Amino acid sequence: MPVDRINTRTFTISVGIIFLLILTLCFYITKNLGERRPIFRLLTAVLVMNGLTHVLQAIYFTGYTPGVVTSVLLIFPYAYFVWKNNSIKGWILAKYLAAGFIIQIPLALGAVIAGTLIFQS
Repeated sequence: MPVDRINTRTFTISVGIIFLLILTLCFYITKNLGERRPIFRLLTAVLVMNGLTHVLQAIYFTGYTPGVVTSVLLIFPYAYFVWKNNSIKGWILAKYLAAGFIIQIPLALGAVIAGTLIFQS
């Protein structure tokens, strides 16, 4: 799907889908954090890598893009806090970030496709 065919409604629905998915995972994780700590770390990595995508888009398009402010002001500091308090660094952090990068691509594309399908209905 070409980016120029995404309108405000489609984007809003897509972001809403991602928000609901993240919210659902957060509720799931909080039930028993000890066993689900890897899922929590992975979710944080997905958010960071998606945020990095927004920052790179802003650089590429040489201006503001949706999500860049949220990434810089909320997601990156939050992830730093999570990883610092959980002593996640080195290769372990690199593995989480690599997995987060891989997961965020189909998640974002799937949300946009779903948003487009819902909007067309």
